Amino acid sequence: MNSLTEKRLDYIDIARGIGIILVAFVHVQFGFTKIYIESFLMPLFFFISGFLSHHNTHKTNKSFISNRFKRLMYPYFLWSSILFLFWFLFDTHEGLVSYNLFGIVYASGGKQFMEWGIMLWFLPCLFLTETIHYLGLKYGNKYASVIILILSFTGFFISGKSVSYLTWSLNISLAMLLFYHIGFMVKIFSARITFRWHIISYSFRRSYSFSQHHIIMAKYLLTKDFSTTQFCT
Repeated sequence: MNSLTEKRLDYIDIARGIGIILVAFVHVQFGFTKIYIESFLMPLFFFISGFLSHHNTHKTNKSFISNRFKRLMYPYFLWSSILFLFWFLFDTHEGLVSYNLFGIVYASGGKQFMEWGIMLWFLPCLFLTETIHYLGLKYGNKYASVIILILSFTGFFISGKSVSYLTWSLNISLAMLLFYHIGFMVKIFSARITFRWHIISYSFRRSYSFSQHHIIMAKYLLTKDFSTTQFCT
């Protein structure tokens, strides 16, 4: 396996921690700083997700989509159902109950749909981004990056037209494809550099060991007295 996937990466954990702290900071509503933090916060999370993706471990579309659905959407539906139940039983119901029940499936993040847990919009959105990216790489071949770029700008365009609440935040998932793909490409580039460094390091160690053996042999030959009498019977 690639060394990047065999162990936890400290700098990724640090980036995640910083992102989580900034999410809390944004929701406290600290004035103008909120605008600047939000401008890179979601791209940061999608970049990290792309960097940690494991597309090559799945041979079929079904395998990949099933795996991501279990890891992202099972927790989403579980916690959205629990939160909706608590909201229905104990909250004041500022939004329509029918809208919020529908919101479990619609999963757009709008308050009228997800008053019980707006923060969960990220999971379906990430699932869409990962699925679209996987299919784009698989079927786009050498044009995959171009296709992903076009889809990402399409997402930005749709978002700019104030279409705020598409199913599973489709417009945001498309827009974030760009940052997810950048993270994915950085991972591949890093893996190649790491692999090449291991090859160079291994070659150097083998060459050094080989040269040491030759030096020892040369010293032995120089210090050994090979007189002709030794070879006489």
